[in-house]
Amino acid sequence: MRKDQHTPLTLSRSDSARSGHAAARAISFEHIDAIFRSVGQKLREGLSGDAEKILIKTIEGYDHTPDNLANLKRLLSFTLETAGRYKESLETIRPFADEENISRLGIETKVKVTTQLAIAYNNTGDQPKAVTLLKDTHELAKQNEMRQLFGSVEIALARVYRKLAEFPICRDHALNALDHFRDDGNWLGMAEAYREIANSYHQEGNSERSIENFDLGINIIGENSAPFMLGKLYTDMSGAYWFLRKPQEGIACLEKSIEFFDQTEHAINKVIAYNNLGLHLVLIGEWPKGQKMIERALEIGLGEGTVHVAGIYESLGELKLLKGELDEAETLLDKAVAFAVENKHSWYTVQSLRMLARCYLAQGRFKKAIGKARETIDRSAEIGDKHYANMAGLVLAESYLSQGGIEECENSLLVIEENDPSADFFVLGNIQRIRGLAALAEEDTELAIHHFSRALTIFETAEDIYHTGLLHHLLGANLDTRNAARARRHLSAAAEIFKKLGLNPNLKAIQDDLKRVEAASLSSGSRPTEKRSNSVVSQLLTVRLAEATASRELLFRELVAVLQQESNAKKIVIA
Repeated sequence: MRKDQHTPLTLSRSDSARSGHAAARAISFEHIDAIFRSVGQKLREGLSGDAEKILIKTIEGYDHTPDNLANLKRLLSFTLETAGRYKESLETIRPFADEENISRLGIETKVKVTTQLAIAYNNTGDQPKAVTLLKDTHELAKQNEMRQLFGSVEIALARVYRKLAEFPICRDHALNALDHFRDDGNWLGMAEAYREIANSYHQEGNSERSIENFDLGINIIGENSAPFMLGKLYTDMSGAYWFLRKPQEGIACLEKSIEFFDQTEHAINKVIAYNNLGLHLVLIGEWPKGQKMIERALEIGLGEGTVHVAGIYESLGELKLLKGELDEAETLLDKAVAFAVENKHSWYTVQSLRMLARCYLAQGRFKKAIGKARETIDRSAEIGDKHYANMAGLVLAESYLSQGGIEECENSLLVIEENDPSADFFVLGNIQRIRGLAALAEEDTELAIHHFSRALTIFETAEDIYHTGLLHHLLGANLDTRNAARARRHLSAAAEIFKKLGLNPNLKAIQDDLKRVEAASLSSGSRPTEKRSNSVVSQLLTVRLAEATASRELLFRELVAVLQQESNAKKIVIA
């Protein structure tokens, strides 16, 4: 073990007190054991404040053996960690980085303490030191045949490698931990292992596999009391549902998460839950409720001084962006980026940079949008992220298109498709929307309608209200005069959505398009647009259905949409 220079650990408040009142300050084995069990229960229930008080009172109120004091300090460090007080957590356990202090401990205590010390290093950004310490600790446990401690060391390694964006390595260690916890009958450890596996898949871009493992973690807890862990599992799972654009499932997760966190004292975890709930509500068009939840998260987050404030600024920035309040959006997104960078949080950095690039695109500042999108893609590659790299790729493609670079636009879309975003409906839908805009730029209206129709089906399946309205408008505005009735239906649907969202500029544009459609349909001199041959249309429809296999619901919706588009029947029944 590397020796750091620290003040040697003191076993009591003062040497004079220890020598003068040893009998009065002694603590029995039964008493200290009861304290450890009580603290463990408090932590499982998420009552970190109660656990902290018990631990401090015990540390200061009694004389202790080196092992007992080390375990009390270890538990106090863990307690502070659960409350997001990472610097205090490290300072509490840091004395055991000194060889003189750690050498006084028994092997089992030494393994437990150095594992917590490594976790504290990881939480404060020193992953190299954490990895080195954990590997040494694992070897020590192995040499002394302490298999009951392997699981804790393995799960700590999984956490560190996830922070390093080494997701396959993270999963290997988490799976090892799972096996050890299963052998020991440690259901809480198994739940934590499943959570690490799930989060590694999610951050790698495979949200479907992540949900499978979140479910396994929840199921293994069963009827046991663990509101803190259950709250974290449901909150994290809601994030995976958000990327899959399944807002109802995400909202259900967050309602459960908040219910569990209400039983605990963990304000920081409530911050994440409220912010995620707001995002899901925004997705389904409940913007006032969503904004209220996000602002509640910001209020708690600022009070706690947590890094999650970066993500909350980004959420508010996105909402302002959707509303068309672009200057306010840019201000919030600048704050998000600055906060994430200051706190060295890579995930929030790429998340906020991607949204800032999207803001520049909406402002018509295409060169800045391209530069910021490229920066996001480069940073995403450094941390093994695909989600935000793909989203930034969309900004890149649309920015090129806005400058007349149709070929560069298509190349950017092909790069995204190489990342296989089949489960990300936001990306899939926008790929079709942008290809539709590119077809319009080349005056191929029929191909544009094909892509817009595909995008509409995807966004409807994802219950993405804003983009559903956007695609209804694009379809209604670009259908030719032979499809005036269909154009009116799309424009009316768009108007209903944007009225609900309170987007008056969009409503004005829709009203103008409705007037134009009416005038064109009444014009006897209007000439129908030449249609493609039946064989080409059939090929397009076949491709449309073949590529709609991301989910059964999407395939069914595409089938219905194709039949409605191509049939003159007033009523269609699918048996």
